[in-house]
Amino acid sequence: CVGAYNPGNGRHWVTWAHTFFELMPKEKYWFSHRDFYSTGGQQLCITNDEMITELTKNVIAKLTPEKFEKSDLLYVMLGHEDGGAFCTCEKCLAAKTKYGGHGGAMIRFANKVADEVNAFVDKNYPTKTVKVITFAYGPTVDAPVIQNDDGTFTPIDDSVLAHRNVGVMLAPLGSDWAHSLTSQQYN
Repeated sequence: CVGAYNPGNGRHWVTWAHTFFELMPKEKYWFSHRDFYSTGGQQLCITNDEMITELTKNVIAKLTPEKFEKSDLLYVMLGHEDGGAFCTCEKCLAAKTKYGGHGGAMIRFANKVADEVNAFVDKNYPTKTVKVITFAYGPTVDAPVIQNDDGTFTPIDDSVLAHRNVGVMLAPLGSDWAHSLTSQQYN
């Protein structure tokens, strides 16, 4: 994934890395929409549909003709902030329980944004592509899957399968790099 997305070098990225507060700046939304943020405001509430709608509008506003002049393919990162507690509202806690962590809610959030972004791009820039990328990192690193008896994995449900043009950038910071990332014993 890293090589395919050219992370961090600025080429064709509309937003990069920890973008929650770039896309939903606290100075604009905090006082009127605290429910858009986690308790304490350290992350976004990624199950809040009104916040997702507003964030999506903000993403689409960044998809200008000037951006598409440089490339037929753009990347938008929906990256949660470093550190800080994820939201503990009722919907977020239910999603965390259902999907075995925050990873499932993050994919569902990215899918919702990507679906609207794709519709906008298909209508306004039909020869262009936008890929929506999110992290599997820290609290979102656990995949929303069930391990089968034969060692294979099955998604918890279809809603956690990445939609068209959604990518996940894995950052397994707690891994034992002396062993394979797929080693069940070490990772």
